[in-house]
Amino acid sequence: MFIVKRFICGLLILVSCILVSTCFVEGLKVHAADRKEYVTKINTAKDKALKADILGVEGTVGWSDGHQIRRNILEDNISRTAHMVEYIKESSAQSDVTLDYWFDIKKDIRYYYDNDRKQYMFEPQPYYADYKSYLNLEYYLDSEDVDGADISGDAVYKAIGDELVIKYNKDVYVRGDDTVVSSDGKAVDCFVVSHLLEYESPKLTVINTDKDMNNKADEDKLKEIFDEYKNTVYQSFGVDYLIGKDDGKIYMIRNYTNKEGDLSEETTVDFYYPTDNVVIPTDYTKAPSLIKNILIDYNGMYYRSSYEGNNTVLKLYSCKTKKAKKRKKLVVPNTVKYNNRSYKVIGVDSKAFFYNEYVQNIVLGANVTEIGKEAFFGCSKIKKVTVKSKHLKKISKEAFYTDGNKFTLKVPKGKKKAYKKLFVKAKSSKFIVK
Repeated sequence: MFIVKRFICGLLILVSCILVSTCFVEGLKVHAADRKEYVTKINTAKDKALKADILGVEGTVGWSDGHQIRRNILEDNISRTAHMVEYIKESSAQSDVTLDYWFDIKKDIRYYYDNDRKQYMFEPQPYYADYKSYLNLEYYLDSEDVDGADISGDAVYKAIGDELVIKYNKDVYVRGDDTVVSSDGKAVDCFVVSHLLEYESPKLTVINTDKDMNNKADEDKLKEIFDEYKNTVYQSFGVDYLIGKDDGKIYMIRNYTNKEGDLSEETTVDFYYPTDNVVIPTDYTKAPSLIKNILIDYNGMYYRSSYEGNNTVLKLYSCKTKKAKKRKKLVVPNTVKYNNRSYKVIGVDSKAFFYNEYVQNIVLGANVTEIGKEAFFGCSKIKKVTVKSKHLKKISKEAFYTDGNKFTLKVPKGKKKAYKKLFVKAKSSKFIVK
């Protein structure tokens, strides 16, 4: 998780190395009058990328210690499928695949192979946009600001509170040319539009958060700004947009930061446009197992997935609908079918029916092994509980503290003594065993 956070931070902070800054030296400066033309060209190129039938994107972030993260996303906008792979390379090791995900965007499902469980797994509603944002596409393919002021060297001062002053020196565009080899091996002649922002801020040693602070949020924000800039004298941000001369599509975005003259990291995002469709391998989709902590909607109820050994199982979690909540008879099924696969229902979650004032008759299925704490606490109208399972092992505290009249407990043959002990130990309300 720490590595992933460093990757995302690297993308957002836009760090790079000195090798990518040459286009600012050799290129032609774009004057304010030409700004809108080149910004429009950038935005048009990005729009073409987003509308491509198949779009491949590869992002790389490297640090001076030799650590590197590379992510590749291939998205098919026709079949609505995608593939994402992540590689991490340390200075002393070869690249290792750490993530390998397939997405059915239309069905909203993520597939992957779990090396620890030795199983193909799937996750419904994986929020593909979040995984896509690991590569920070939303940032890179956001529209360039056409209305931004081209100050071209004029000093602009911005005060934040009374504690921090930033002096902006440049906000300019530079035009150049380059040739790139995209991630699918294709050489592309590009023109480059580069956006450069330079500013200065004084070294700060003291901050007075009591002055002119309206609330705690303002104070925290000022502290955050101070921590970021307190040791900064000079900083510049640059973005290179490499656009194909023939097709006008975006092929590369390079971002870099010069902080106090120290250029030590690099962020590069490559775009490519394959012709082969993205097809999810059948091994992933044939019979994958559901991951844990997913809520399944079945017959008006929610069931939560969990692991039992190498199997995925379910527990009754709560009522989904008002109609289900008002049922007088509750039946915990033996299994629930989901995505063409059946899963055992092994229990009832804690507080699943906390103070339910409607349920009177409860039937626990043949696969139930445990009942969570206060699962039926305060269900004062319960009259009968039928246990069909011969494998009930645990009833947590006050799971059947109904705060009502005595209820009848019906259990399988040969389980009367053992199950009576479980119910008593759990501090259940008064009951009669049959």
